[in-house]
Amino acid sequence: MNNHLRPLRLSWKFAATLALLVLLTIVLLSVPIYWQTRFSLETQLDRHLSEKIDLLANRIDSDLLRLFRFVPTLSMRDSIETQFHDLLPAFSALTIFIVDEHGNLILAAGRRDIAVRSVMLHKSDLKQALIRGRSTTSLFSDPAGNHFKSAYLHLTQPEPGLLLGMNADARFLDDILHLRRQIITTGLIAFTASIIIGLVLGNSLTRPLTRLTRLAALIGRGQYAAIPAPHRRDEIGVLAATMNEMQAEIARREKANKQIISSVAHEIQNQLASVLLNTELLAVSTKSDSEIARLAETIRSETRHISEIVDSFLAYARPIEHKLTAAPLSALLESVIDNLKHEFPALRITIAGDEVVWVHPGKMQQAFFNLLKNAAEASPSDAEIRVQIESSGSQIRVTVTNSGAPIPADRWYQIFEAFYTTKENGIGLGLPISRSIVEQHGGQIDLVRSDANGTEFVVILPCEKHVT
Repeated sequence: MNNHLRPLRLSWKFAATLALLVLLTIVLLSVPIYWQTRFSLETQLDRHLSEKIDLLANRIDSDLLRLFRFVPTLSMRDSIETQFHDLLPAFSALTIFIVDEHGNLILAAGRRDIAVRSVMLHKSDLKQALIRGRSTTSLFSDPAGNHFKSAYLHLTQPEPGLLLGMNADARFLDDILHLRRQIITTGLIAFTASIIIGLVLGNSLTRPLTRLTRLAALIGRGQYAAIPAPHRRDEIGVLAATMNEMQAEIARREKANKQIISSVAHEIQNQLASVLLNTELLAVSTKSDSEIARLAETIRSETRHISEIVDSFLAYARPIEHKLTAAPLSALLESVIDNLKHEFPALRITIAGDEVVWVHPGKMQQAFFNLLKNAAEASPSDAEIRVQIESSGSQIRVTVTNSGAPIPADRWYQIFEAFYTTKENGIGLGLPISRSIVEQHGGQIDLVRSDANGTEFVVILPCEKHVT
């Protein structure tokens, strides 16, 4: 089964969810604060510039400006710009300048480059000032990254069409930009930290869940060796303790059921042995009467069939003896193949590889007999069955492949259930017996593939002594 929990995937989901929640919290708290602070400071600066440019307009010599408008001499330009330059400190301005209605810079004192940049970037603000009388621009910056803000006032005196401009230093807003960088940095740090914390917390949850899932899988395969439960006092600890109790109870009940089956089957077998003996005596003594002899032979045949069924019950219910011996797998399989050839004369089974395993030889032969018999019954009479033996770390893998009809996917797990069969005369204990024997040796048997290219079973056995 491949439906085990994947701790890494669940941990990452948990970490990602936690990180997103932290990031969302930071964004919802910090972004409004940042924009509200910036908006408040910019609003105050706009109000401050509007008040100052009104005062500045009252300090300008409108007569001199009117004269320059009609007679733009250099001496007059120098006189006006000198006046503007003297006003710069009083109004904390970087630049004081005059712009016409077409956006042409006429006069400027102070940072002329800032005035040129402001006029180029704020054409719409110039038009708004011509219409409404006054406007302030948005923040803009020079190539060095310093921030500024401009205010424009429509001068109706000396004549309409001229705009008074003033640039102010807005570098104090750099602290707000620094605040934005701090928010971003803090958010990234919190995001990373929450991922790490989420992974740690996620692993603390998924690791015990993975162990419990593995325990459930073992229970599903009929293996009841308890694994240590997580020592926790939360719901996971309660679940682990409950699963271990369930595991112990299922193991107890299955053991009791198998003991009952074994006892009943043993008693039936004793009675059948007596019936079979008397039937054979009856058949010998009634050879002269063909009809009675035929009926006696039928009784004997059916009794032997019942006896085989009882033997299957005993094999399923009886645990293996704790006497294991080292045996080559190829030799065990060759013996099984020899027995199968009595029933399947045309049977072709090839064995590749060999490994020594610690097993109960008779029981393991029975497990492989059931498996290979099923393969032979499912395959065409002249088909080849391949057995591959190989070592994989601390395990030995035996792969049995036949070319029979595919087993539907919804029956893969049913075929190992007791009494499930699709054969007309089957009782459904062959593969369950094989699985029980293999698992009592500490191994497992699974159907890993069944399609148009054939059906493949894998038996995995431990390299060392192991018996349950």
